[in-house]
Amino acid sequence: MATAVDRLTYFELVYRLHSRSMSAALFLKCNVERDNPLARSLVDLWPAALWQEREVYDMFGIVFEGHPDLRRILLPEEWEGYPLRKDYRDDSVIRRPDYI
Repeated sequence: MATAVDRLTYFELVYRLHSRSMSAALFLKCNVERDNPLARSLVDLWPAALWQEREVYDMFGIVFEGHPDLRRILLPEEWEGYPLRKDYRDDSVIRRPDYI
């Protein structure tokens, strides 16, 4: 599994690697600059990251250096912005009140 968390001043990139044969799991976390969201791709080491890094790119805008096919996977190519960023705004979405 690969995902990211928007921490307002930076992004936290999270990978969960699991081995059934060794009954072990490992979490890898790293901080990614918000102004220059760039991280090294793990596709060469972990082929399953191919689709998951594309999803993180599509939702957060984090660019993965060395990724063989980094393009949108969930949204149309013409979509503007990255919906899971906390600063994303869309006038068609009703924002929930902060008190809930």
